[in-house]
Amino acid sequence: MSVPQAKTSSMRLIVTLAITCLVSGAVLAAVYGWMNPMIEARRLERVMSVGLQGIFPDANSFKELTLDELPAGVEEPVYEVFDAAGKTLGIYFTGSSNGYGGPIRMAVGVHPETASLVAVRVLEQSETPGLGDKITQDDFLKQLAGKPLSDPFRIGDDVQGITAATVSSRAVFNGASGMARELLGVLGVEVEVAAVEETEQAEQGAGGVAEPEFAAAVRKKLGEDVAFEPADLWEIHGEDGLVAVAAVGSKQGYAAPIKVLAIVDPASRTLVGVEVLEVKDTPGLGTRVQEAGWLAQFEGKPVDDAFKVGQDVDGITMATISAQATADAVKQAAETVLQLYAAD
Repeated sequence: MSVPQAKTSSMRLIVTLAITCLVSGAVLAAVYGWMNPMIEARRLERVMSVGLQGIFPDANSFKELTLDELPAGVEEPVYEVFDAAGKTLGIYFTGSSNGYGGPIRMAVGVHPETASLVAVRVLEQSETPGLGDKITQDDFLKQLAGKPLSDPFRIGDDVQGITAATVSSRAVFNGASGMARELLGVLGVEVEVAAVEETEQAEQGAGGVAEPEFAAAVRKKLGEDVAFEPADLWEIHGEDGLVAVAAVGSKQGYAAPIKVLAIVDPASRTLVGVEVLEVKDTPGLGTRVQEAGWLAQFEGKPVDDAFKVGQDVDGITMATISAQATADAVKQAAETVLQLYAAD
């Protein structure tokens, strides 16, 4: 019995597609195998040129250290660096700390004898362009050169962060200092950090009140002259009294909770503005909830709205879960404000 012509054509098409997939897979594997050593070589070149040479310009040689354990975030190998006379310039290592947009990979130089940083360089980062990515700039990083690890590395006290990029700034400060201290501990050098009480006043705002970590985001929206006062939430005051109230909300996104800052005018029961403080959803999709254009739709939005994607909140293509989680977090924060500051 002969096979129908249509069935024969379908079988040929399936066989052709299968062969094409196999060949394509083999080609991609071959290309990856050929390119991977080159990519790795370039990465190592950056580690050495931007990192080691940038931190230790007088380096003449280095020796890999054999360590029984490595602190969290610190990568192998760890080097002791020497000058032309054979004098130790310090210890060099690379490591990562979680920033606002993802891991921040750094090269760090530390001097065991003085228990201080030599310098820090950012090798890889995915922070917000124009804000968090300023952590790569020399003006920001130079404040860490020669800094004692006994310092607390507190923003507004002994280090200065980047306006509207506190999370990114703190990731560099805490990441570099924390990894360096722990690495020195492995090497037998203990570092005692200055007590928090000694620097508490420097981190405080008007009236001796410690400002929240989202203070920069509030000032970006309402101006630099506003002051914070303590409450169950954070009150923002201007010349004529209470301007707005800020609160943080959090809801589960696609990969992790999405944390937002909602600035609310309780008198009109509307949102003044919204900032996304933390999102770890799919880059290029879920992370679009932090884009200013998308967040602008919340400005002036009544808190009594439904906050439903596709109804009164614009969605994001292929990121509905992230968009809805953000909207829910905003509404959660805004309703918390109204519970305590309901208009008469």
